[in-house]
Amino acid sequence: MMLKRMILINSANFQFADINLSKEVFFVGDNASGKTTTTRALHFLYNANGEQLGISKSKSTFAKHYFADDESYIIYVFESFFIFTYKKNDSIKRWFSKQQFNIGEIIKDGKLVDFQTILEYIKKASLKYHPKSIEEYTNILYGQNKNYLDFSIAKIDNYKIFLEVFNMIFNIDKAIVTATDIKRANRLIG
Repeated sequence: MMLKRMILINSANFQFADINLSKEVFFVGDNASGKTTTTRALHFLYNANGEQLGISKSKSTFAKHYFADDESYIIYVFESFFIFTYKKNDSIKRWFSKQQFNIGEIIKDGKLVDFQTILEYIKKASLKYHPKSIEEYTNILYGQNKNYLDFSIAKIDNYKIFLEVFNMIFNIDKAIVTATDIKRANRLIG
């Protein structure tokens, strides 16, 4: 399943960003223009754990930076479903919703609708699910939960090893992959 769009609303330094990911994308810009912020938000879709994104301890945590308040959202849009990500009670939550995404259900007349209205929209789907943990989320995303294969982006039997290698390569603060990293990745893959 291919990711088509990523939408950030009141997230990180973006009031609103709608990024088309249906074709090759190159992030180019000055320092502090949002390249790393956008890339980390993409990494978070696949990793799901904000503490494993390579963010320096001297910087704000992923949760604080990307979900500063209760109206901070990241929406990952696929062809037939979307994942709505938000913060409630100091915890990052997600909803899978099997329907075509319509930004007009989130923003009406140029204003963000209230969370309850967004939740009603999410729940209108023929299939929806609210995972309770990161592991439950990744089990669905990587095809381990047979009840929610409609939300699987790939069938990866040992996705935990995949994620460890993915994190080593995708870690933005460590832009250089060393020979040690490659050897470690080879040992993980087998």
